[in-house]
Parts: sequence; structure tokens; C-alpha cells
Amino acid sequence: EGKNDYDFLPKDHPEYIKYIERTCANPKDEFKKKSCDNPNPTDWTASKVDLKIQQIKKVFEQRKRDGGSYPDMLALTEIENYSVAQRLAQALGYENVLITKGPDKRGINVALLYKQNSAFQALGSQEIHVPTELEHPTRPILEVSFKLNNGQHLYVYVNHWPAQLAPTSEPRMVAAKALKEAILKRKKQNPNAFILATGDFNTIDQDAPHPFNDSLLMPNPYVILKDVQSAYALHYVKEFNSRMKAFPRGTYFFGRKQEWINL
Repeated sequence: EGKNDYDFLPKDHPEYIKYIERTCANPKDEFKKKSCDNPNPTDWTASKVDLKIQQIKKVFEQRKRDGGSYPDMLALTEIENYSVAQRLAQALGYENVLITKGPDKRGINVALLYKQNSAFQALGSQEIHVPTELEHPTRPILEVSFKLNNGQHLYVYVNHWPAQLAPTSEPRMVAAKALKEAILKRKKQNPNAFILATGDFNTIDQDAPHPFNDSLLMPNPYVILKDVQSAYALHYVKEFNSRMKAFPRGTYFFGRKQEWINL
């Protein structure tokens, strides 16, 4: 309720029909016009949601067949609501689900799934508000604190920063500042705490000012995994026919010029 997620309804749903009638009576931009010419091409029925969850599960099952295991924690972006996050968690065997309730009207949230584990214990979570000047409010950052079995603490931050559609990098600078302030606050409380920041940062090398180089990484106590990931990709490019096809697309896909930054 209260979210503009009509495109994720079945096309014959009464609320979706009302939405199309209301929107297409006077479409305000080219995007809306195209939507009206071909309304709801995906037709999100319950069976399609089940299929998507099973397809995600197949990716994880492949990892197990290759000798790996499910991660203890799984950070997610663009999750519509708690209900679908919980259904995915149940399919993958995660007992715990944390999700933000952000102001994005499209129902785009971030979430963290994690297992009951003797190696760590969850202590709590909070949403970190990211104030921006955008027309549409952006997603909050999800902070989850854990106590490891050796007594040390781990803070996990799940991010989904403002997109490159924004005319400048300033909204991402605001998000970087919010994340940095949260991290520094925790490090002040516990200098030995471990920090893991993950998610979709929507940041490229050409951003100026740069959210990492000009904000988050000043001073620089962190490690960017971009170089590690690029080396990983290069290794498998050399063995494309024998190895690459065994990996799901997201594992080795990079933007043009390898410019997207991954932490």
C-alpha cells in the first residue's frame, strides 16, 4: 500500500487496470507513452514470482555442485517488500530477513539475509537516512551489527545509492558522507571492529566530485575490491569456453570500460 509498484501486478488485476486508465489518459513523458503502448509486458503473476525465486535458487545450487556453499550472509538490492524477501530466504534456507522500509515510491529496498550460525550473533540493525535533493527520495542504508565468536564486532552496510540518472554526482556524495559518518561512529566506539560495505553504489570513475576518492576514502582505511574482481574476470576470459559458461551472468559481467566500482 502506498507504493507505485503497479507494474508488478498481473495485467488483469483491478488496481493495475485503474492505474493504466489513470496514467494513459494523459501521459506526461515519452517513457509513460511507451508504457501505455505496451502496458505491463511482464504480467507479474504469482507463478512468475515462484519461477524467479526458483531460478535464483538454481544459481546457488550450481555453486554447491561446484564445491562451494551458500554464503552466511546475502545482501540484496531492489527488493520490493518483506514478503518477497522472506519467500526468497525460505527457498534458500536463510532463517533471518532484514529489510529497509525506505521512502522510494517504487518499493525499492535493500535487504540482508543471514543464517543462524555459531560463528556470529546478530546484535541489531538500523536504517541510516540519506538526505538528498532529488525529486524522488533515495534508499536508506541498512546497518546490521554482529558479534563474532572471537568477541570482535562486524558491521555490515547494505547500500543502494542514487542512480547515474542524477545530473551530477552530488546525491551520491551525500550517500557516501552518510555511510562514512556511520562507519566512523562505529570505529570510534570500537576501533577494532570489522566493516563490510556492499550493495549498488551506482558510482563510476568519471564522477566528479567522486564519492569514494573525494569523500568515503579520505582518509583511506578501506580496500576497493574492483582490482581483485577485474583480475578474477580476466582469468576466466582466458578460459571462456571451458569455465565462463558455468558461471551465472552477474558473476562476470562488467560495464563498459570496466568503469563500475564494486566494493
